[in-house]
Amino acid sequence: MFSREGRSDAEPSSAIIADPPPRAPAALDFLATYPAFDSSSLYTRGALASPAFTMSTTTATAIQSSRPPIIPKDFSAQQPKTIRLYPLSNYTFGTKETQPEEDPSVLARLKRLEEHYDLHGMRRTCEGVLVCHEHNHPHVLMLQIANAFFKLPGDYLNFEDDEVEGFKKRLNERLAPVGSQFSGEGVNEDWEIGDTLAQWWRPNFETFMYPFLPGHVTRPKECKKLYFIQLPKKKVLSVPKNMKLLAVPLFELYDNTARYGPQLSAIPHLLSRYNFEFVDENDNVVAATPGTPLPDHQIPRTKVLAGDSGDGQDEGMTDYPSGEGENGASA
Repeated sequence: MFSREGRSDAEPSSAIIADPPPRAPAALDFLATYPAFDSSSLYTRGALASPAFTMSTTTATAIQSSRPPIIPKDFSAQQPKTIRLYPLSNYTFGTKETQPEEDPSVLARLKRLEEHYDLHGMRRTCEGVLVCHEHNHPHVLMLQIANAFFKLPGDYLNFEDDEVEGFKKRLNERLAPVGSQFSGEGVNEDWEIGDTLAQWWRPNFETFMYPFLPGHVTRPKECKKLYFIQLPKKKVLSVPKNMKLLAVPLFELYDNTARYGPQLSAIPHLLSRYNFEFVDENDNVVAATPGTPLPDHQIPRTKVLAGDSGDGQDEGMTDYPSGEGENGASA
């Protein structure tokens, strides 16, 4: 099992299936100059409400504000269905036998690609974008190999394999538990393969791939497809011992080509088409993407917990005399 690990400030804010301190957004850097202010505590308490940080609106069951937000009209037309994300703590992680890389070098990998092309034509590669949440912010599960480079779960398909079934087989090779290592809910080899998020093309026997096929290229050497993988409520995942499984937040991936490369750093763009709802360990929806239509019983309102306020609904700040400060807690 993976343990919680602390990291130096130089490390990225991805979790090694853990909960390390996140990188503070640039907009909060100036607050760090105030000794009494601890921006990380806001994150760990789930109270940081910046849309760029949480992408969510707190629902009625979780709101703790004396001034509920104004709910906009439905703004989800022509979008795919809302995706439910479960917390990282719902999932169980373990390790299994080492899976060494097939090729000792990049040149050897490209040589093997050339041999595959000569025999079977264009190589088909499938990788999965597995998403959960931590602190109501989407995190993508990805592998780190040899403490050096990052990749999504998946691999190239055998030339005779069906696309979806071959992809599921590759996911099981990478992430499925072995034998009786685990038991209970979530121990299975079922995968819900969702939408195709992107296609990347390799025009030549080179390392460069592009999200388009150049007009002069009529015989691409490889096509890599990224799929959204809908994670269930519970799932057991086992990772080869020579790899790390990381939970990387979207704000860490965004515009971070220097560390993650163009394919992985584009994932926040690819996921932006979806609305998300974030649930806790008890399956309660605690946050949702703004603009998602909410049932009447989920519209945020302040509930009076003590004292007499007539109909049981607080009237916000209208009961405060002018000139007095706010003493109530706000989200």
